Amino acid sequence: FDSWRAVQTSLWGAVIAGLLTLVVAAAILPLGAAAGLALLALLLAGALCVGAWMLTELYRRLPRPAHLPFWTMAVQGLARHPNHTAGTTLAMTAGAYSVGVAALAWMESPDGALFPFWVAIWVLVACATLVLTVAALAARERRWELAMLVALGARRTQLWQLLLQEYTIVALGGGMLGALVALGGWAMTPGAHNWPAAVIIVVLDLLGALFSAWAGAFPVLWQVSRRQ
Repeated sequence: FDSWRAVQTSLWGAVIAGLLTLVVAAAILPLGAAAGLALLALLLAGALCVGAWMLTELYRRLPRPAHLPFWTMAVQGLARHPNHTAGTTLAMTAGAYSVGVAALAWMESPDGALFPFWVAIWVLVACATLVLTVAALAARERRWELAMLVALGARRTQLWQLLLQEYTIVALGGGMLGALVALGGWAMTPGAHNWPAAVIIVVLDLLGALFSAWAGAFPVLWQVSRRQ
């Protein structure tokens, strides 16, 4: 996509998120509250899309030292496939945000956090599906690029190292953004805050994003392992 098509796709995604929220919320909430929640979902989805594209642009500007060839190739790989990079980053950000919100809500009020956990579960399912879909598309579109590296003498373990570094960069960027947004929203709520526990939750949230990204890398690694 060019930049305008990327903006169009992000806007349509935010609108669909708002409409889906309205359909679900209207079944259990008054119409006014459902509309307000749908508007909030639309704004949040738009903000997450903007954050994903900003992080994608940031990845392109990461340093590429000559003494770290796999790191340099990982950064170049992210820059060559911006749509896959932005999609995976968006999934990481949304997943880390939902888990962070649910965990922080449970920490404040364990008895009243059932709804945030229910929402977080469904967001995680959607994000995991997105990560695996984007990874599968990347495996299909990059199979000749990776086969060329094998033909030039790269071992499969080196390709795995390259791909895992790519997904690590995306997970750390998207996971950090989602966790910090959740932490910021929690910090603005009234009442006393347990900051040591909140920091632990953010760190665990970031680790969860990292393991999720590595799980998403397996379709690519599987395609590489099967190709002679």
